[in-house]
Amino acid sequence: MKVGVKPYPCCRYMHAPLDLLLDLAETESIDPATVESVRVRIATPGIELIGHPENTYPQSFVDAQFSMPFGSALALGRRDAGVDTFLETVDGDIPDDLRRLVDRTTVESAEWIDDAYPEKWAADVVVETTDETYEAATEYASGEPEKPLSWDELVAKFDELVVPVVGESATADARDRIETLESTDVAALVEPFARDRSSVTTPSTTD
Repeated sequence: MKVGVKPYPCCRYMHAPLDLLLDLAETESIDPATVESVRVRIATPGIELIGHPENTYPQSFVDAQFSMPFGSALALGRRDAGVDTFLETVDGDIPDDLRRLVDRTTVESAEWIDDAYPEKWAADVVVETTDETYEAATEYASGEPEKPLSWDELVAKFDELVVPVVGESATADARDRIETLESTDVAALVEPFARDRSSVTTPSTTD
């Protein structure tokens, strides 16, 4: 129960800001076309990893996993930061509406965040639009033991990752067995993954 689970397919330093940006985009109905600036503040050690200016426009999925400006653009511009959204956006030229948001995002540190680190991977964000300024902060990213994912959230990520690999039927069977893990033996647990998958198309993460 002390294990962290990552809801987004990217560097953990990006998770707390993504939580905040996705929540603001949804609850405040932020129109991405009105965004003037996005300030993301995280612990200082994370800035080199996810705020490096040379990785503003990711050229690969791995680049995207370490680009906070890109993640911010997805959160505000697509209101989603799942693996499919990451892959679809990186596969080709980044659309102009997302480039606009990338260009308006900065990544900085903050004293209160550094003081809490590494016990807490906190973050805060400020989104300025033409009409209003929105601010939010959190001490923990979703998926941490202090802020665990719900079963439905775990299932959503599991399905997103597993269905393309083993198909819907095997995924459903595996999910049911995992839910009763305490009374399921190992052989039964892995059986759905050992089935013939010749008809299942696996998405590529490379060009």
